[in-house]
Parts: sequence; C-alpha cells; structure tokens
Amino acid sequence: MPKIHTRLFTTLAASLIVAAAPSTVLAERPDDRPNAQAQAKKRHQPPRWETKQVEHRRTENGYERATTWTGPDGRTATRNETVVRDPEARTRTRDVTWTGPDGKQRTVHDVVTRTDDGHTRSTVITGNIEGR
Repeated sequence: MPKIHTRLFTTLAASLIVAAAPSTVLAERPDDRPNAQAQAKKRHQPPRWETKQVEHRRTENGYERATTWTGPDGRTATRNETVVRDPEARTRTRDVTWTGPDGKQRTVHDVVTRTDDGHTRSTVITGNIEGR
C-alpha cells in the first residue's frame, strides 16, 4: 500500500505544480514585462489632435465624407472621401484624398466590380504611400 500512496502523492504534487505554473506567469508585475514603460507612456500621451470634425452627406448613388483634424499647434489634416455605387454596372467606386499637416497628399482610387462568382478590385494609390 505505501507505494500506491507515494505514486498518488507524486502525481498529485506534479499536477499542482503544473496547475500553478500559469498563475505565476499571470502574477508577474507589469513593470517586469518588456516595453511596459514604453506602453505606459504611450497610453498617457496627450492626444495628437485637439478636434475632429466630420461632415457626412448622402448622395443619390453613394455618399461624401469630409474629415478635418486640428492639432494643438493649429495645424490641420484632412480626408475627403467620395463613394459612388452603380447598380447597373455592378460597381462601387471610392476616391479618397488625404492631406497631412505637412501638406503632403495621398490619394486612393478604388473600383470594386461584382462578378458572377465574387468580385474584382482595382486600386491605385498615389502620393505619399507610407501615409506619413
């Protein structure tokens, strides 16, 4: 009988060690994680933009949306989007122009066409492709 109790005790002890292992990982302090201080600073940074203004207008066959962000220093960035749907041609065309606070522009011309077995998409991006 003592051998059975020893095996049972050993199995039980090993199970407890394995079960306790995840809790020790969860119990680590946030300061011990890599980049914890950088993440904390990022969460507490002042907002990049003071205000955001969005104007949305529905059109007969789509919509137009103009967004303007104003920063704490008074500089602005804009995004203008026009979407047109053509049910007869089975297409949706989207044109977007971004202008950053530094004046750099980026444009996207996107055409999605419905096909019998799915859709096709054609996208042309010009300007500052990195979006900076």
